[in-house]
Amino acid sequence: MPADSNRGAHQEILVPGLGMARKKKVKRFRAVTAVKELARERVGMPPPTQVVPDRKKRKREKHKATLERLLEG
Repeated sequence: MPADSNRGAHQEILVPGLGMARKKKVKRFRAVTAVKELARERVGMPPPTQVVPDRKKRKREKHKATLERLLEG
């Protein structure tokens, strides 16, 4: 028998959705996550973070403002 003839039988099992469902992995207990869950239930979700624009990294204009642009704005 050629070496590749046995591979066809195993490929059917590896196709997603056709194999057996995997057992769900049990997560270890962590005190930090438990405390955070309790705090979220009692107080509520914290507000999402907001990005504060950095003054030093603010983009400057590449060209000097023309007289027309100064009169417009």
